[in-house]
Amino acid sequence: MKKIVTVFLLMAIFLGLLSSCNHAAGTTDPSSTGSEATDTDPADETVDTETGDTGDVDATTTDTEGEEETEDAGKEQYDNAVLVSFKTADSDYNGPFNSSVGWKAAGMGYLVRTKSGKVIAIDGGNTADGTAFYNLLKEYSKDNGGVIDYWILTHSHGDHINALVSMVNSGIMDLTVKNLVFDFPLDFNDTTCAPNNQKIQQIASTLGANIITPKKDDKINLDGVEIHFLYTPVNYSTYTSANAISLIFTIETENKKVMITGDAFEPSLKSVADEYKESLKCDILQMPHHFLCDTGYEPFYNYVGAKTLLLPTCRSGYTAMTDSNSEYRYYSKCMLNKKVHDEAETIYKAFDGTVEIAL
Repeated sequence: MKKIVTVFLLMAIFLGLLSSCNHAAGTTDPSSTGSEATDTDPADETVDTETGDTGDVDATTTDTEGEEETEDAGKEQYDNAVLVSFKTADSDYNGPFNSSVGWKAAGMGYLVRTKSGKVIAIDGGNTADGTAFYNLLKEYSKDNGGVIDYWILTHSHGDHINALVSMVNSGIMDLTVKNLVFDFPLDFNDTTCAPNNQKIQQIASTLGANIITPKKDDKINLDGVEIHFLYTPVNYSTYTSANAISLIFTIETENKKVMITGDAFEPSLKSVADEYKESLKCDILQMPHHFLCDTGYEPFYNYVGAKTLLLPTCRSGYTAMTDSNSEYRYYSKCMLNKKVHDEAETIYKAFDGTVEIAL
C-alpha cells in the first residue's frame, strides 16, 4: 500500500514540474487572445541594416524614394563621356592604291556617348557598314532607350552617309533618331549634294527626325558635351567637290576637346585657322580626307596642336601616305600630314579596329 502511495506522489511531482516548464517556455493559450496562436516566421521580418532592429514587413509598401535614387544612379553610371572610333569595312582594303588605279574610299564613322548614356552619331561609313554601325549604336544607346539624340553628317559623299541609308532601306533601323544634322546645298556643283539632300530629307521623314541645318558658331549642348560648328558651307561657287564644304566642328567635354574635319580641304581649314587661331587648341584631331595627300593646312594643324590623331583611312592608303618609297612621298600635303603624324603621341587608325576613347 505504501508503495502505491509513493508512486502516486512521484507522478504528481513530475506533472507539476512539467506544467512549470511549459509556462516558462511562453506557450500561448489560444483563449487568452481570441485567435489561433502562430509561430513567427523569420521571413516575415525586415532588418534595418544600420540599427539591426527588426519590424513587420508591409507587402504593399513601395519605397519610391529608393527607386528614384536607383534611376538617378543609372543616369550617372559612366565616369566620363567617350568617343568611339568605328572600324569601317573598307578600312581593311589593302589592294592597289596609286594614281593609275585611283584611291579607294575608306569610309568614316564615330559616335559619342555622354556620361548619362546619351548618343551623338557622326557619319557612319558606306553601305557595307550599315549593320555593323547599327549594332554599335544599339549597344551604346541601350541606356538611352535606343535613342540617338543627334546624327551629324559631315558631307554628302556615300562613304559617309550610306551606312545610315542602308540601315533604313534594309529595314533594320529600329533606333530612334531625334535630330539629323547636315547641310548639303541644293545648288552646289557636286553630283551628290542635291540628290542626297533629298534622300536624307526622306530618311528624316521616315524616322520622324528633326532636321537641323547648322550655321557657323552654332552650338549643341548635350549632357556636358558641347558641339561647336566652326565651318558650314559658304562661298562655295568655285568648289567642285563636297569634300570642300565638309562641316568642321569641335566636340568638347570638361576634360577633352576633339576636332572633326570630315573630308575638309585647304580653303575651309584656312578659313577656320584665320578666324579662330589659338582657340582651336584640341587634344584629338581627325585628320581631314582620310589622311590623304590632297588636303591639309599647316597653320590649322599648328593651332590645333593635337597629340592624338584619328585616321579614317584604309591599309593601302595609309601605306601610300607614309611609305618612303611611295609616289606621294614628295607631295607637299603628304609631307605636311606625315609631319603631323610623326609628331603625334597616339594614333588611332580605322583598320586597327573599333576603339573607345575617354573624353
